[in-house]
Amino acid sequence: MRLTTPGGYQGKAWKAQDGFYTHWYRCPALEYVKTQGKPDEVDFFYRTWCQFDYVAAQAMAQNRRFERPRCLSQGDEVCDMRWYVEAGAGTS
Repeated sequence: MRLTTPGGYQGKAWKAQDGFYTHWYRCPALEYVKTQGKPDEVDFFYRTWCQFDYVAAQAMAQNRRFERPRCLSQGDEVCDMRWYVEAGAGTS
């Protein structure tokens, strides 16, 4: 499923046997920091804005494990977000 948010984020999402995945290819907030900020502000953006993904994932998806092995603000081509059902947890 293709995703486009009102704020301009673009990506795709899909469900797999082991969990739910999203790949985000466009992050307008990061684009703003890159064009209007200083190089060290991209690292600050990663340490604040991007790390909030873990807090939000924990609050939204109890009994799920969240991973993001790649991140746009770290120079990767995608924010690769994954939610896995923990062993012994229900799927609801």
